[in-house]
Amino acid sequence: MARKGEKILRIAAAGPAALFIVLLGADALRYRSTLYSAPFWVFALARAVECLLPAALCAAAAWLVRRRQVHPPRKEKQS
Repeated sequence: MARKGEKILRIAAAGPAALFIVLLGADALRYRSTLYSAPFWVFALARAVECLLPAALCAAAAWLVRRRQVHPPRKEKQS
């Protein structure tokens, strides 16, 4: 079960990362410095927050699931 959850989380992390590249490319094609008051890197930063932040959270969750599977938590001895 943990393998399936890890795989789903990895796919969920790869999706927004790929979407970031596509959306940033579309923004680059539409960007005109004469029309927008903000520089292009501001648009790239906004896309990174909305795409790469969720991807990083999913990747971190997948790493935690994998770590829990390889190294299960120890049980405390009760006295």
